[in-house]
Amino acid sequence: MHVLLIPAWYPKDTTDVKGSFFREQAIALQKQDIDVGVLSIRLISLRKFKNIFIRSSSNLQKRIDNGIPTFQMSIKNWFSGVSPLQVYIYGRIGLKAYKNYIKEYGHPDVIHVHSMLYAGIIAMYINKKFGIPYIITEHSSAFLRNLYSKAKLKLLCEIANSSKMNIAVSSTFVKVLTEKTKQKWIAIPNIVSETFFKPITKKPRATSFKFIHISNLSKNKKVDILIEAFALAFEKDSSIQLKIGGFGDEYNNLKELITFKGLSEQVTLLGALSRNQVVEEMSRSNVFVLSSEYETFGVVLIEALALGKPVIATRSGGPEDIVDKHNGILVPVNDIESLADAMRSMVENYNSYDQREIQQQCFEKYSEKAVTYELKKVYAEVLDNHHKLTNNAVL
Repeated sequence: MHVLLIPAWYPKDTTDVKGSFFREQAIALQKQDIDVGVLSIRLISLRKFKNIFIRSSSNLQKRIDNGIPTFQMSIKNWFSGVSPLQVYIYGRIGLKAYKNYIKEYGHPDVIHVHSMLYAGIIAMYINKKFGIPYIITEHSSAFLRNLYSKAKLKLLCEIANSSKMNIAVSSTFVKVLTEKTKQKWIAIPNIVSETFFKPITKKPRATSFKFIHISNLSKNKKVDILIEAFALAFEKDSSIQLKIGGFGDEYNNLKELITFKGLSEQVTLLGALSRNQVVEEMSRSNVFVLSSEYETFGVVLIEALALGKPVIATRSGGPEDIVDKHNGILVPVNDIESLADAMRSMVENYNSYDQREIQQQCFEKYSEKAVTYELKKVYAEVLDNHHKLTNNAVL
């Protein structure tokens, strides 16, 4: 089977963590004897003035990544919204890139889109031109946050309608997407990389207790709420620490908040982390905390669980599928006191969590083997239906 992945964003190299879970899924599928290719055309938003000066790689670049042919380019998005002209231009660019791909590797059996806007446009154009069926896995929290205009929703409904299978990464997200697009959706979670399934060894409790949070530090992640909750629960208790990994728009604001709260000795901003550094920092910590307002899934949660770490998460969408009484605590969004209470409870009851059980349950649900098994069933069903329709059309 030959599957071409078209993600809306993708790592530019092996050190880039943006979209790393797309890359890890591609590698996982390759391990399951599927011929995998990647075609990624990134649109650079010009809403931020600084992006005007980013150099775009308008020429299609090819690299072989873990045996996977990966074709990538980035172009500046000079249009606002989703005008017919913008859709046409992006679709034609996608078709041209696709023709370069098939010159070397031939047509795929199926295309797998990750996030419809704007990757779904390319898949839809390929489908209309060559008849290659495509499926969608949607990840964008913009649906949960009601950020899409009527014009964008209309386009996304068209893309979902032409897809042969629509996948959301959590059951909560299935309900939202079904309502928004009026199409059928099923739930298949994201993969956790095998890198995180480290052997668990019992160690005596250290002199300090470490919470950790890792994200892109956007406003949606509500890290300011996390810092406020930490201050409420553990201010001036030097034995309790909070590590915050990642870099984003809120970094400087969070730095100021830490100073203002007098938490410089307890709360540390780690900055941007590589994948290996994420594993190392999580391994050194006791509990992972996710404080987001909206999450379609929560990859960082299953990464922590794979390491046997209990978690605290907000009821922000995806975490409700992941967190239960055996592996952590769920709290309401934007609730400082509830989050502080959960963090206190975790310190007091930490030893009641079975790290090996947490890891085993995570492996059974989110390992490469578990998720690729579900995806292979979807690919087989889509291809079977496609062949039947093709044969009937010939007859």
